[in-house]
Amino acid sequence: MPRHTVTPEERAERRRRYMREYQRNRRQSLQVETSETETQQRNSMSQAEYMREYRRNRLRTAEMEVIATVEAENINTSRAEYMREYRRRRQQITEIEVVETVEAENISNSRAEYMREYRHRCRLTAEIEVVQAEVVRAQVIQAEVVETEAAETEEESHNSRAEYMREYRRSRQSRAIEENERVLISHNVQRLRAHINQITSDQVYLTSDIILCNETWTLPNNEEYDIPNFTMISRIDSHSTNARVSGSCCYIRSSLLPSTNNSNDDSLVYTTSSRMFIDEAGGSTSISLFILSSNLYCSIYVSPLCQLNTLMEALEFVVSHTYMHITIAGDFNVDFTKESIKKTTLLQFMNNRNMTTTLPNTIQSATSQNTLIDNIFSTMPVLDSGRYISLTSYHSPLWAKFM
Repeated sequence: MPRHTVTPEERAERRRRYMREYQRNRRQSLQVETSETETQQRNSMSQAEYMREYRRNRLRTAEMEVIATVEAENINTSRAEYMREYRRRRQQITEIEVVETVEAENISNSRAEYMREYRHRCRLTAEIEVVQAEVVRAQVIQAEVVETEAAETEEESHNSRAEYMREYRRSRQSRAIEENERVLISHNVQRLRAHINQITSDQVYLTSDIILCNETWTLPNNEEYDIPNFTMISRIDSHSTNARVSGSCCYIRSSLLPSTNNSNDDSLVYTTSSRMFIDEAGGSTSISLFILSSNLYCSIYVSPLCQLNTLMEALEFVVSHTYMHITIAGDFNVDFTKESIKKTTLLQFMNNRNMTTTLPNTIQSATSQNTLIDNIFSTMPVLDSGRYISLTSYHSPLWAKFM
């Protein structure tokens, strides 16, 4: 059941009823006590004494009633004052509650406004963060694109550089090979004086590096046989004043020679030597040679009547020089397509000194008489070799490209 709320008036009325009931009970108690006292006193005291005591008791009773009345009035006054104070404070509390309610509403409104502003700013912040993330992502993508393009450009540059370096190395290697390549021509010219004009007008001769001429028939009269851009570096003439079937000489491209032969670099120093070997039968072996960069090049002509021991003596003279590689080319007057003691001895000599023929097996003839008496023997690596058709003599020029 709902609890009844007691109003202040009801409380005051209850208090008054309580005080009246209290005063009535108090008077009754006093009357009973007084009656009993009077009865006892009447029994023991005289009438006068009784009256005096009665008056005193009545006086005390009146005083007590006055005190009780005053106390009741004070209580009522205090209660009324209390109720007034209570109502005043209750009104203050109500006003405070109203103020607090208003403030709470204001705070709630401010909080709601704050929360709306907060959520709005959160949305703005989230949007800004999304935009910033998109910007950063775009920057990262752009940076990746730039890095990729740079990497591709660098890779292309690297590939181009690598390709350039490969081409450069190939070119350098090719140039180095070309610079180290030496093209040698060996030819039995059958009298140099008669065919020098044909040689100087032949581009095959002029594009080579070394020209070894055999059976030159030159005489010791200091007659010169110049070839453009070449230097005759070594020469052996006939041993008589009459032209004989003998002689050899060596030409080298002038650009391959050092400016001076007194250089401190041994690779630029060259030496020359020449000698005629003659036997009792009238045969001879003509030797002219030069040594450049530790490579020995020898032009040899062996006459048809030359004996084997004279040829071997001449070859021993050639190999007695100091060299790293050696090349001996010319007319040996030994048919290398036919078996003979002279051929066997000659090939054995070459083989013992690691010299082999540079000619391919397909060449079986080097003269108009279908003989192979001309040859080139060398210890140097051979890139290519062959026979060149020329009308200078009935011998075909032989050539070899060395590295």
